[in-house]
Amino acid sequence: MSSQIPLVAFHRVCFMENDDFGVSDISFKLYNQKKYILSNKSEDTLQCVMGLMEKRYQADRGIIKREDNLFIQSDRLLLEDRVISKMTDSWLGINSDFFYLAGVRKSKRFYVDLLKAKNILHYPVYKLKKDDKVKFVLLSLLFQKSGLILINKLLNIELDNNMKRVLNKILIDSHNLICILHDASKDCLDLDQYSDYKKISIPENSKSSK
Repeated sequence: MSSQIPLVAFHRVCFMENDDFGVSDISFKLYNQKKYILSNKSEDTLQCVMGLMEKRYQADRGIIKREDNLFIQSDRLLLEDRVISKMTDSWLGINSDFFYLAGVRKSKRFYVDLLKAKNILHYPVYKLKKDDKVKFVLLSLLFQKSGLILINKLLNIELDNNMKRVLNKILIDSHNLICILHDASKDCLDLDQYSDYKKISIPENSKSSK
């Protein structure tokens, strides 16, 4: 394995292990600019792991290491947000019109127009709802400069063709560390399409009280 230091590392992490949705002794490492699929047959367990990665939860036992000042965006937190008072255009950095995708300079305005999202730029993030919130989340993840992107909720939302196009751009072309949390009991993800993703299976919690 490369001597590169992982951006995120779990070592024998346990959280709520007496509950069905908890995790027991999970270990994995995620490296910069790599792509991963973390799978489990329980959506609740995936949400638990996601919460630990987002720093919403603290592990009961084990060690979680993250690179200092690691910037993390998850589709769940962005979709559920009710507190970001920043204006959407400011959050997305629209004044800086360009960003990089697969090493190529791209126009932010092009993707705003593609999603027909000009109207959302003039509202605070917390006021966005339904499709407008989805458009915001897609653009926020697409424009991310560095760090970790966590994807879960967008896989289970009905997206129009242009939204699917942008999501695919994120999953295929983003230079960020990307981690998809995949519910293995559903057919929401065509795994063959993401052959360059490393698959990591989150083990079932054997210590839960059934």
